[in-house]
Amino acid sequence: MKVGVAVCDLFTGMFAANAALAALAYRSRTGIGQHIDCALLDSQISMLANQSANWLNAEICPDRMGNSHPSVVPYTVYEAKDGFVIIACGNDKQFIRLTAALGIPALADDDDFASNEARIKNRNRLDTMLGDIIAKLDRVQVIDKLETAGVSCGPINDIAEVFADPHVRARGARIDQQREDGSEISSTAFAAKLGVTPAQYRTAPPRLGQHNEQVMQEWAGLGADAVAALRAAKVM
Repeated sequence: MKVGVAVCDLFTGMFAANAALAALAYRSRTGIGQHIDCALLDSQISMLANQSANWLNAEICPDRMGNSHPSVVPYTVYEAKDGFVIIACGNDKQFIRLTAALGIPALADDDDFASNEARIKNRNRLDTMLGDIIAKLDRVQVIDKLETAGVSCGPINDIAEVFADPHVRARGARIDQQREDGSEISSTAFAAKLGVTPAQYRTAPPRLGQHNEQVMQEWAGLGADAVAALRAAKVM
């Protein structure tokens, strides 16, 4: 199923930026520059992570699994009374805590579920059992129980819920700025938090074509008359 954003394009941009920084560091030491080649296909392959490792080392091709994890169980999305939550049990101790938090501690002693290997073999049956319990609870009830027990979990948020989340607010993920005409525009913040040189937001995102004349005059070296002629010819 197609994801909601162009992940491949974005990762390729990140790879290109990292490669440029590496090339600049090398040039500062040696004085030698270099050509950088970043392809969308290469980025897709690089980010296959555990899926590519499974194929390259064991020739295991993944099947369609929805939100489930191929090698960890339970690790998937469950539907609560008022929405969806994701639960990730990374080891057997977490599974013991999960079953205790949900009021079914005996399940952790069952040979069909006592180890991750066994849980993988009995994935469908276990997911159904856990799903039946979670379906009777609100999302906040599920999350409170599991967070208290030390089991990784979280709500499946829509975009509005993401930006309303207290942790997201505390991280400063939203930037509100004002344009010259007094209108306000919001955007996401630079994700990396630098301790000495944090990102600065000097100007608001421009309107379409706002800097055309400035670019033509300052970067292209065109005079005001030449810029006016381009505008009259509808080139810009």
